[in-house]
Amino acid sequence: MRYWILPPCCCRSEVRSMPRKLASQDELPHPLPMVSHAFHKLFDAPVDTGVRTFDQPYLLYASSGAFHLETESRTLLLLPHRAALIRKQWPLRIWTAGPATSSSVLFDTVLDALLPEPCLVVPVSPLMVHMIGYAARWDLEGATRDPSSAVFLQALAHVAVDAARKPDPMWFPNAQSAELRRAIAWTMKELGSPLRFADVASAAEVSERTLARRFADELGLSWQQFLKRVRLMHAAKLLTLTEKSVSEIAYETGMASSSALASHFSKLMGETPTQYRHRLHKK
Repeated sequence: MRYWILPPCCCRSEVRSMPRKLASQDELPHPLPMVSHAFHKLFDAPVDTGVRTFDQPYLLYASSGAFHLETESRTLLLLPHRAALIRKQWPLRIWTAGPATSSSVLFDTVLDALLPEPCLVVPVSPLMVHMIGYAARWDLEGATRDPSSAVFLQALAHVAVDAARKPDPMWFPNAQSAELRRAIAWTMKELGSPLRFADVASAAEVSERTLARRFADELGLSWQQFLKRVRLMHAAKLLTLTEKSVSEIAYETGMASSSALASHFSKLMGETPTQYRHRLHKK
């Protein structure tokens, strides 16, 4: 690219006499800086974004309802009082099965380099909840007009990065092969039933040996480990969104008993189902 260096005495007429292509270099539009801003949204019915990306690092906080996030490599469950942190330009699909409420914060690009994963769900502290709620006063127009918004939202970004050090375990890897996708779909459909691996292999139209290898190679989990993970994710969803007892949830998720659910849930989440529900209701 060539540039004209003008002497101090150069006048406007001289500039206009130069070649049009070179004289217009400074007139080319410059990309607008990314402005951190926030907004609140209520979904009265199920929503499905399809696969999309965001131009800025994105925080999605679930106030109510359950959000499902699907990337190429994993599926994450976003329940109330948790937040998803997503790198800019990272393809994903976000959907809900029913009504939901969310708060969103889009940051300038500095957050991208600080996230340990392209997409993760994190628990939120009371401080973070209040900061997200306060940030909603700055939509894009408001943030552009109010310079103080940048300082506050930068502080929120650092709080979010701190939360990302202990991501939520409510996710599972995605299948890459058609056989494993069939096996996972059948497992999810029959989650509350007594399941046998032989039946799953039959539904996937492969041998048990082949299916076991698919789980190990593609997910890094055995089928039993995968089954336990998705049952616990479903239990967390029911604990959050329903008033069903722990015993009812244990039965609905295919756990042997409420004590078995409590034991496995505690190992994954660090608290019993009753403690988990009490903490959510307290918030």
